[in-house]
Amino acid sequence: MRRKMCRTSSYWIRKLGLSPLSESCVGYYREVHSSSLSVRGRGGGERAAVSSIYFLQESGKGGVFHRLLSDEVLFYHAGAPMEVFWLEEEEKEQLVRRLLGPGEGQQMQVAVPARKFFVCSVLKAEEEEDFCLFSVVVAPGFDPRDDYRPSRDELVAKFPKQEKLITLYTHS
Repeated sequence: MRRKMCRTSSYWIRKLGLSPLSESCVGYYREVHSSSLSVRGRGGGERAAVSSIYFLQESGKGGVFHRLLSDEVLFYHAGAPMEVFWLEEEEKEQLVRRLLGPGEGQQMQVAVPARKFFVCSVLKAEEEEDFCLFSVVVAPGFDPRDDYRPSRDELVAKFPKQEKLITLYTHS
């Protein structure tokens, strides 16, 4: 019988050489790839055609709603599953919810469309790990000038049906 090998968030932070994401304190990351091929991004400037990072988000350290001008694809690697929410004007409830993880009803990769306000939150059961390790691929490549974090009031005005969720994942 094989025993489940439990790797902690500290193990992955050391193994992958992850650094704290300073501006949000929601996790740890390391850039893995930034293409040498440049393209004109949706914001007009030159940028890498594609970029990727490792990201480790810990349970209880919720992110905040933010938006990029590029598509993002998240790939699950280890730990607990994670909820990925994005706000969608065309949906009746103004919300799309996906589960990133290896379990029943979960997906190993989730694509977040460009220009959508989204947030991720680690789901933790008592017997599961308290983190989610995943990769993020951004195309066109990530440019920090594209990372827009709206105010709570701005999002509630645009997506009133999701006020409770927006309040949970925004700063006042």
